[in-house]
Amino acid sequence: DLDGDGWEDLLVGSGKGGSLAIYRNNGQGGFTQVRDAEMTRITTRDNTTILGAGARLFVGLSNYEDGLTNGICLHVFDFKNRRANDTFNAQPSTSGPMALADMDGDGDLDLFVGGRTIPARYPEPATSLLLRNDEGKFVVAQRFEKIGLVSGSVFSDLDGDGTPELILACEWGPVRVLRIENGTYQEVT
Repeated sequence: DLDGDGWEDLLVGSGKGGSLAIYRNNGQGGFTQVRDAEMTRITTRDNTTILGAGARLFVGLSNYEDGLTNGICLHVFDFKNRRANDTFNAQPSTSGPMALADMDGDGDLDLFVGGRTIPARYPEPATSLLLRNDEGKFVVAQRFEKIGLVSGSVFSDLDGDGTPELILACEWGPVRVLRIENGTYQEVT
């Protein structure tokens, strides 16, 4: 629900050279395409993941086709203020699944970006990132260099202590559970 009207809107990702398609729910069983140059600009990379958080939208981008590490790997769209930001520079790994949670208890949402693959180096483990939200700017809080090829991620408070655990589905391995211990996420699978 990007516009806060109580109706779920529709978002369709794109490949390189296309643009994010945004359709606003009219509340009567139909959708109207949003035509906003800033919000639907042409992308230079494949959209891998779309994650909504109210009026903010996180779009993961893949460097799989170009293999470069000097582009961006994450767009954050702010529909309330009509802004799109290239938030984070690319890593050798392509962006895969993402998950949001307040991992540090400061009241804002932090972001996990799963490493899906390394271009031309499958099945080597891809690097995943945990990004802490510092007053609207995302900074690397933790790198997971050898966690694997992440194909699914979710935060959930499994043990009821009020702090979310990070649960990952990875190729070539089990479902992994990570818990905060001494300020960082450690695997407890």
